[in-house]
Amino acid sequence: MTTVLVESSPPSPAALSKFDDLTEVVRSFGSVLVAYSGGVDSTLLLRVCHDVLGPRAVAASGLSQTYADEELAEAK
Repeated sequence: MTTVLVESSPPSPAALSKFDDLTEVVRSFGSVLVAYSGGVDSTLLLRVCHDVLGPRAVAASGLSQTYADEELAEAK
């Protein structure tokens, strides 16, 4: 796997505020099960949940005939 570094500007105050809000919501749950698809949204949510809740954050991925084998492998 090749890592590509991309320069970007720092997050806006609004984005940081939303991230803080998400962190507080997750903390209020106490434990979570994240439906993990391997996409950007579920990856971010799982990371925040893991950072906040540690082992009380669990991920689950479902299998179906419409879920390509390559996507499952990438999600792992």
